[in-house]
Amino acid sequence: MIDIQDKKYCLALEEVIEYVNNPVFTQFCSDMKSKYNCNEKIEFSSCSWEFGWNIKLKKSGKNLCTVYLKEKYFTF
Repeated sequence: MIDIQDKKYCLALEEVIEYVNNPVFTQFCSDMKSKYNCNEKIEFSSCSWEFGWNIKLKKSGKNLCTVYLKEKYFTF
């Protein structure tokens, strides 16, 4: 199992999907990419709001949405 708070280990998208393990997550990402023509970027956040790896959905360099990863669920 991956450690979502390990800054030294860069996650792959497949690992994120396995970690969240929720079909709503993959559908959400797919719908966002389809509707807004955006790309996902896996980034590490050191902020106090949600420390650890997250996914930013970006278009033209601007952040549309940040997805916070949890085991078996996600928030945004």
